[in-house]
Amino acid sequence: MTTLRLLIKNELRSKTRHRERSGSTSMPKKWITIYGALALVIVAGIATYLGIQGETKFKEIWYFNWGMLFWATARAGKSVQKEWDNETAGWWLSLPYSRGTLLTAKFFVNLIRWVKTSAVIYIALFIFILYVMALEGKGSEIFDVLVKGGQWYVLFISLSPFAIGVGILNWVIRKSMFRPMFPLLWILSLIVINILAWLFLTASLTGGEMLGIIAVSWIVTLGVVRLATHILDQHAVL
Repeated sequence: MTTLRLLIKNELRSKTRHRERSGSTSMPKKWITIYGALALVIVAGIATYLGIQGETKFKEIWYFNWGMLFWATARAGKSVQKEWDNETAGWWLSLPYSRGTLLTAKFFVNLIRWVKTSAVIYIALFIFILYVMALEGKGSEIFDVLVKGGQWYVLFISLSPFAIGVGILNWVIRKSMFRPMFPLLWILSLIVINILAWLFLTASLTGGEMLGIIAVSWIVTLGVVRLATHILDQHAVL
């Protein structure tokens, strides 16, 4: 567990160290502030327009989070791809840890980042909705909208491990002798993720059924990561 924790910390810091090695610099804080203020003005303008129109479908705004699952899949794959892009794959695979431990570290790093990002987006969307609802005079609906958003958040937090595991598996396959299968598996995995999300949102599932699906998705995720470990261990192409 100590080894895994150290690898997770290393992964979380790797982006900063890569920028330092490559000599790249981050955008000056002045410009970050300017662009941030500009984005805020644009969002406020959109929110004000929607509030004036008074026909906003608040609960549907949460559908924005649907795309977050696909972002999680792509981001997880990118975390594996960067080892080849940065020409550190050989070094990474030669570390005195099992391939399973290396991939598990990437899995948890992606999960941590995804949960943090999703929380920020949830808060931002809620503030956006709250402002629009205030303009429309629909304060009595705030609680229902907040609950709906919370359901979305729980849903995608529950399904994100599977999405992340699939992303890692797909990109491990891309860097292996099974590369020709990558496009088909990528499309298939996106379809499966889409079906799972749709099932949660539209089907009349009981709490027990939803927990069952979540449990199965975690079990499948374990199998997906183990399969990725086997392929990385036996069939990786450096």
